[in-house]
Amino acid sequence: MSLAVLPDRSVLHTARDGTLRLTDAEGNTKVAARLNVYTHDEEGLQGVATDPDFAHNRFVYLYYSPRLDTPDGDAPTDGGAADFAPFKGHVNLSRFHLDDDGTLDTASEKVLLEVDNDRGQCCHVGGDIDFDSTGNLLLSTGDDTNPFESSGSTAGRLPDLPVRRPSGGPGRAAAPGRPSPPSAGLPPRPRSGCRC
Repeated sequence: MSLAVLPDRSVLHTARDGTLRLTDAEGNTKVAARLNVYTHDEEGLQGVATDPDFAHNRFVYLYYSPRLDTPDGDAPTDGGAADFAPFKGHVNLSRFHLDDDGTLDTASEKVLLEVDNDRGQCCHVGGDIDFDSTGNLLLSTGDDTNPFESSGSTAGRLPDLPVRRPSGGPGRAAAPGRPSPPSAGLPPRPRSGCRC
């Protein structure tokens, strides 16, 4: 489940089955929308965020797996390209309008990004949406891999990452079991995103 707090203190929250709910500041909950989603393993409705200018434009962003024509059940574990083709899909990052009555206008959908993925197999399909301080839309995704059948994947290994310490000064975080690198001379952190 993912949450987004609105200016009036009501909260949008997702369910993997495609249900987006709105709970008002008094604790009353209603369904804002039901998206037609693909829900095998970890797929479904993942993330929700509101636009930094929500009070004026009422934009809501969702990250979800549209149903498409993907077959039910597990994808094959072996075979050729034709065997896997029906399980090729994508996850949408979309913008919607939330009406004043708390209903999501599903007809207002603007697909901003389609993230290709392999369906019908496990694992790591998560997604979270946020905005940086300058209004760039940021999306983090799962790695869409099966951790139990990896032969050499670097998923799960933490590189040395530049971080900001609580004191506000620069520093570096070391991966577990690795010595801490020096904090001087850090390069600027790369930024990406879009204004939507």
